[in-house]
Amino acid sequence: MTVKLPPRFRTGDVAQDARALDLERALRAPLSCPLLDGVQVSGSVPDVGGTVELAHNLGRVPRGWFVIDAQDAGVDLVRSSWTTSRLVLGRGTDAVTDARFSVWVF
Repeated sequence: MTVKLPPRFRTGDVAQDARALDLERALRAPLSCPLLDGVQVSGSVPDVGGTVELAHNLGRVPRGWFVIDAQDAGVDLVRSSWTTSRLVLGRGTDAVTDARFSVWVF
């Protein structure tokens, strides 16, 4: 999700234009947070030694990912690889097989 700021208009008043520029700078910082430009994907924990491939379709290699929901407290996942369209996760040591999970990929 990309959020765009409204266009800036010059008023001719130097002080007012300066305040508008300060406001734009203040709003731009949180909008550039990489977490906002992500997607939620879900899957099931694979068997030991197996992997699960999730389609994120970001159109770029992700910057990172984290678990946002898990069916079981024992969900332990590790990244095997990622591409511009897929994230491949493997089972960690204590993961429960077939437990459902959701991850945020950004």
